[in-house]
Amino acid sequence: MPDKTSQNEDSNIVPNHQKEDSLPRGIMQRARINLILPRKMKIEWRKLAQTLHLSLSQLIRQAVEDFQNNLIKKESIPNNGIVLENGQVDNPKLRADKNLMKKRIKGMIKIQKSIPIKKLALTLEISEEKAERIIYELAAEEKIKGDMDGDVFRFSNDIETTISSLSNLIEKL
Repeated sequence: MPDKTSQNEDSNIVPNHQKEDSLPRGIMQRARINLILPRKMKIEWRKLAQTLHLSLSQLIRQAVEDFQNNLIKKESIPNNGIVLENGQVDNPKLRADKNLMKKRIKGMIKIQKSIPIKKLALTLEISEEKAERIIYELAAEEKIKGDMDGDVFRFSNDIETTISSLSNLIEKL
């Protein structure tokens, strides 16, 4: 059975079974898609295309491409957060996770009256090195006094002040 062929806009004939990747540079297979739109939407899209000096097809292709790029960006944001207009990421799930982490750390500090770096790292789901940096920030920026005893930070400030300061640092993560 002979290969079916399709013709692209450059009049290059390409077998349908060939993949785009194997085609010479600049040759792409195109597919025709018919869209049925509500009349009002069709008019709005045509006006938008005219305003942007594009054909309706170009407008739709560009919109689909932008949509795909945004999906890729969204997948790169942990737990599918929402990118706000100012560029920051708002993630309700991550916010809830942080609150749970703060509660666990609060309980750990109240029971142990110290901050073990390994447990802090496990609770915050970060490396021990990063947890240790948080402890140093706690001492330097938040003015929590204490000593490192091996992998445990033994603080001399009151528990509530230490918990509050550590919560502030966790919120910045």
